[in-house]
Amino acid sequence: MALWIELQYELERVYDQQPPNAEMIHQIYDCAQWYLHESRDNDLFTAVVYGFYEHVLTHEKVRQGLPNHMSRMDFLGLNGYLAYHLTEPEFKRCQKEFLAAKDKPMQKTGYVRKS
Repeated sequence: MALWIELQYELERVYDQQPPNAEMIHQIYDCAQWYLHESRDNDLFTAVVYGFYEHVLTHEKVRQGLPNHMSRMDFLGLNGYLAYHLTEPEFKRCQKEFLAAKDKPMQKTGYVRKS
């Protein structure tokens, strides 16, 4: 759990840098996605959900970047966790923003993932 709390703080720190380190952001989300989908350990799943994902909507820059790193299906599947630290109206606004961003065509960012 401590690892995911630290990674969540690191994600916020990276988003606050100018410019944000896109590679680091991508690596953090890649790791979180692996634990979310591939880990067969309930304790690890719980740690990533409670230590990381339930906080991603509480930081404005992280929230704005979330549609680039989370699928619509994951967002909807985790909405109870994502909403934990928000009021219902705050979560509804975040949900609307996320889904609207997912409906927009992707824009070229200049980020190229290294294999």
